[in-house]
Amino acid sequence: FMHEGCSMERRQILNAFGARVVLTPAAELTGGARQRAIKYCEESNGKSFFLNQHSNPHNALSHINGTGPELWNQFGEQLDTVIIGMGTCGTIEGISE
Repeated sequence: FMHEGCSMERRQILNAFGARVVLTPAAELTGGARQRAIKYCEESNGKSFFLNQHSNPHNALSHINGTGPELWNQFGEQLDTVIIGMGTCGTIEGISE
């Protein structure tokens, strides 16, 4: 589930990995897509589950312990800018530590 305001590239990437993309109204933003995904999972009789990256502390921790040190080890003090496509904000939250 993603809102119809998301880029075509994001949809194409998901489709390339075999996902079925369900678009939700753009006016509902990510919150609307998230709520619809949760409802879908609740009604799936255990055939699907919601990962809940937005509320999962391990989302940011994976970037605190992995992505951040990897960037620093590869670039050190030469790293002055990072451009991140935002989703759950785990990457920006994690590497900013």
